[in-house]
Amino acid sequence: YAINNDPRNLPTAVLVQENSTFARSTLSSIRNTGYFDLMAQVRTPAELDELIRRGEAQFGITIPGDFTKRVMRGEDDWVDVPSIPGRRRSVMTISKANWSRS
Repeated sequence: YAINNDPRNLPTAVLVQENSTFARSTLSSIRNTGYFDLMAQVRTPAELDELIRRGEAQFGITIPGDFTKRVMRGEDDWVDVPSIPGRRRSVMTISKANWSRS
């Protein structure tokens, strides 16, 4: 087996617990990387876990319900990315420095 050092279009499910400009912008940025194929949006953590367990998604991204509040307070926020069952979970850090104010 070969290791791919530049993965692309990884099947990914998304759980967005906040409908905000920051959340939508973050998802758009994640989509634009080309690393993730955002193939499903789910409503519950259980649905997200089930898609990963069944192998329909290799990754899941959760944007928490207090995402904007935490970004605006200047906290580094964690966007949870559960991976393939049995493997460690990964996280992406989103900080206020990633956003510019108009």
